[in-house]
Amino acid sequence: MPDDSAIEPMHILFDAQRKIVEFHELVGKTVSEWAQVEDALFNVFLLALSGSTMTGDLRPYRAAYFASSSFNHRGKMINDAIRVRFKDRPSILDEWRKIRTDVHRFEELRNRIAHLVPTTLPFSDINGKANVRLLPPMWKSFQSAENRENEGFSFEELRRALAPFVDEPTQNQLHETQNPNHVGPLFFRIVSFYMKHNDTLSHPTSKPKA
Repeated sequence: MPDDSAIEPMHILFDAQRKIVEFHELVGKTVSEWAQVEDALFNVFLLALSGSTMTGDLRPYRAAYFASSSFNHRGKMINDAIRVRFKDRPSILDEWRKIRTDVHRFEELRNRIAHLVPTTLPFSDINGKANVRLLPPMWKSFQSAENRENEGFSFEELRRALAPFVDEPTQNQLHETQNPNHVGPLFFRIVSFYMKHNDTLSHPTSKPKA
């Protein structure tokens, strides 16, 4: 008969590997979603500068946008251009401010996650399951192994933190493009913003000031 004392450690090892894979998948999804957010923000920049995302030659705009390698600098360029483009449209500026706030929140979270690693802590839970958290590397941590429960994220904590930014849109959200206060995945909200205001610029609701 197999030694029962050897079965539990193997069970915990397999459970740890499964949880590490789940972390890798969620972190990979986060990185991919952030790349989509950055791509969508270029279209906001295009809208702010040219008045439309339907512009023939994108090369001059790309050259200007990516002249800086700093995301913060690019974000400031977008914000300054939006404020000028829509200076007489306070509701649009308010919608943009909310998106911009969430872009910065997602950037901070994504940057934090990028420097963490799935780590199996030396203590399993009461059900004999592996205790895996997304943590700073051991050499960066000031906590002892016993106290690392308060660092980083469990899988569920990470899912909750990412939910406002990476969850899939519902069918209602896919059709809700005219409500500036709707809540949805960040990428979808940015796309909705520039698509909606392409139309605003093409068909203004009021005559421009003389």
